[in-house]
Amino acid sequence: MNKKGYIVLCILVVLFILAIIVLFEKYVISANLQEGATNNSSYIDTRSYCNGGKIYVHGAAKVISVTDNDEETCANMCQDNENCDVYLMSDPNTCWTYKDVSDISLYCEPGNYPDHNYWGKVKSNMENNIVRYPSTENSPYFDTSSYCDGDNIYVNAISTPINKTQEDEESCKQKCVDNENCDMYLMQEKDGKNICWTYKDVSDISMYCKPGYDPPHTYWGKVKSNMESNIVRYPESAAELEAQQEAKEKAQQEAREKAQQEQALAKEESEEEAKLTSEEAKFTSEEAKLTSEEAKFTSEKAKLTSEEAKADSLQEKLALYSKTISNLRGKLATCKKPMLLGEIDDKHNVIPCKLTTKTHIIPQADDLINIHYSNTNTKI
Repeated sequence: MNKKGYIVLCILVVLFILAIIVLFEKYVISANLQEGATNNSSYIDTRSYCNGGKIYVHGAAKVISVTDNDEETCANMCQDNENCDVYLMSDPNTCWTYKDVSDISLYCEPGNYPDHNYWGKVKSNMENNIVRYPSTENSPYFDTSSYCDGDNIYVNAISTPINKTQEDEESCKQKCVDNENCDMYLMQEKDGKNICWTYKDVSDISMYCKPGYDPPHTYWGKVKSNMESNIVRYPESAAELEAQQEAKEKAQQEAREKAQQEQALAKEESEEEAKLTSEEAKFTSEEAKLTSEEAKFTSEKAKLTSEEAKADSLQEKLALYSKTISNLRGKLATCKKPMLLGEIDDKHNVIPCKLTTKTHIIPQADDLINIHYSNTNTKI
């Protein structure tokens, strides 16, 4: 091989080596991308915990941001921020980032004592601040993570109590795990304290998403996996809970509308009643006025009747007086002319006209004329 051919061969070898290096780098980058940000080396590797599932975190921390992002984007955001120590997800599309994190506790399942309902990852430089790691063993409890949005499960069952102690849920859970006779643990909150109940011989298990009393299910907890065949009622699924919530909201809306309608009707009836009362008051007032006018009319009528009676009496008297006058005139006409009102005898003595001895009161014009007469004289 001449010198020129040797040089060409060397160049080809170098190019081949460079091609291999480039391909290897591309492979490594591709592998890292496929692994995803949630398994990035900047975070503590938790794949050996909780069967490789979600890690729920509790700790003291300060919030950096809350954004609408998926978990991969959230992990990248925290990785690119040197102040970010932990990222957590409150739901698949809500990202929380934190700084100044301490007293970190890790759990395989969500819970409330202490609050650890968000899942995510902790950066490697925070490992010294972890005070509690999750279990590396498979959970001995029946998995309820797909029920009730991962919240507490409330249980009613036939069982025999084993023990009652005051401790948090994680300790209670572990106590039941350590006791092969324990089939179920339940938590009770009383006077601000957590009470742990452990049970054996569990059967007829009913599970609920909300506490209630028919049948009683006010304690929450978990049932061991070997008790699954004794479960007679599973908690509601997410779809069922949504349907229940929609039905509840619809019922509340209908109740509000019904109450508004009843209020409007009551107001209308009250207004109508007020109008009727006002009209009734007016009618009563008019009736009182009519009664008063009727009384006045009756009084005037009585007066008129009295006046009519007086007029009738006067009319009768007038008729009597007229008759008396007529009689007097007849009597006077019989008297002799020589003497007024008398008759002259042979001795020229007046013979008086003989009238009655009664006294008559004769009204004439506006005066009363008294007529007195007797057997001896007559005065007009």
